Amino acid sequence: MKVVLFSGGRGSTVLSKRLVKQEDLSITILINGYDDGASTGAIRSFLGDCLGPSDFRKNALRFAQELRTCEEQAVSLLDKRLGIHLSPVQGREIVRGICSRDFTNADPAEAADIASLTQALGREMHNNIADRLQKFLDFEHAQPNAFAYQDCSLGNLVFAGSFLACDRDFNQAIDDFCGIVGLPNGMIVDVTDGENLVLVAIDAKGNYLPREEDIVDSAERSQIEDIFLLPDPLNGRELLEIENMELDASLRRLNSLSRTPRPNPLAISRIKEADLIVYSPGTQHSSLFPSYMTLGIGDAIASNLSAIKIFISNIHEDAEIADASAVHIVRRAVHYLNRKNVQDHPAPALITHYLFNYPKLDTGGVPYITPGNLDVLDDPRPVRIGNYEDGTTGFHDADKTLTPFIETILARGRMDRIAVFMLDTGSSDKVTQSLIQMLQNLESGRDHHIEVYYSTEKEIGSTLKANIPLVLHERTDGFDSDFVRKVVDEKMSFGEAVACRSTTFTTRTDYAIRAILCSDS
Repeated sequence: MKVVLFSGGRGSTVLSKRLVKQEDLSITILINGYDDGASTGAIRSFLGDCLGPSDFRKNALRFAQELRTCEEQAVSLLDKRLGIHLSPVQGREIVRGICSRDFTNADPAEAADIASLTQALGREMHNNIADRLQKFLDFEHAQPNAFAYQDCSLGNLVFAGSFLACDRDFNQAIDDFCGIVGLPNGMIVDVTDGENLVLVAIDAKGNYLPREEDIVDSAERSQIEDIFLLPDPLNGRELLEIENMELDASLRRLNSLSRTPRPNPLAISRIKEADLIVYSPGTQHSSLFPSYMTLGIGDAIASNLSAIKIFISNIHEDAEIADASAVHIVRRAVHYLNRKNVQDHPAPALITHYLFNYPKLDTGGVPYITPGNLDVLDDPRPVRIGNYEDGTTGFHDADKTLTPFIETILARGRMDRIAVFMLDTGSSDKVTQSLIQMLQNLESGRDHHIEVYYSTEKEIGSTLKANIPLVLHERTDGFDSDFVRKVVDEKMSFGEAVACRSTTFTTRTDYAIRAILCSDS
């Protein structure tokens, strides 16, 4: 079973953990790299042409920990952040200490935990981490300005070293970083070709938000009007022009400057092969919608007509979806999957099921997202509204959201096991007629194990029996409900037990048999 999950950094944590442990399942996490907050932004600015590593790092370390593909000390070290008050010199000495396993020149208070984890690393793991960090130190040494190490994730610095080691190829750097922690290539995938674009937005009030960090700023509740991907930040003149324009004019201007990201061919192929596509919750306007805008992504999803495609709405509001309903988020997702109406894929071709959490009463915390007006959806039948929250955590219960769909898909490859009891038979001709009609209703291409119980006054001919690919249980003394119950109890592997009267084998009964034989049970 092949699963593709659109994700950000943390929003899909519970869902991805559920998927990665499922046997007979391969998972691809599709992410974009437009994050520019905190140390990610500092690294992007310092390297000059690199996308943001944070969401890739978070997912890689989460999977490495869940699958135990590397030493626990390595995951802990790469998840560490340097002190918020470190000077560039202090930060550099800690990084040098990791490379040499010698922290003599590092601040003891700042380096204590990091030194302990470093000393516990195995030789190969240490060499890999040290090699990438040294590449970053060598790059910094060649620059006119020092890097600001304060509050920087060590994992992001290692990823930056991977980027430099891979000749500044961002998507190769993802594989390199994942390889360090023991993950296979192609599990965590950039949805784009790795071009370094800048995510910006306009909010409903006409305010220009020049960075991804501004879009998701929890201190500013805002309704985002639209998002854009620019090749470079606006210069002073362009910024002044945008700020002095009316809303419609600024939207037109930014659309003219915006670039459509080119896709990663691996992302396209994984989507086309997927059995299950999951649009996970998260910061929609930064982690998810920009991924949907990538050239060819919506086309690939729409062309995969056999996949189940689940949209899982956020449980609580984020700053960038303030006062938005689940229906509103869905409609915006479809808008961006169609690249702002450049394409015209109908919603059912993009999303087959919508999972909306039933909102709890307001407890004074972060507001719950309401389902919204389902009538505005062209077809509300695929909508499921239920209690998908795990307690009061704000996270989804993965079993409630994903397990039913996983089991449905896995059942496609299993053999149907069915018991049919024919009542009031008597005539062998009537039994034969029923058996032939059952065979005519078998779905081609599926495996079936069917056992038929019947009673006749005269046995069916041996030649006919030999040509019928069913297990036949013929009795001459009839059977009652106790016998049926006993058989079902003994053969618990049967998916369905059906009783029908062959003397009244009508069209209605034919449909019943057809439904059972072609079911996913």
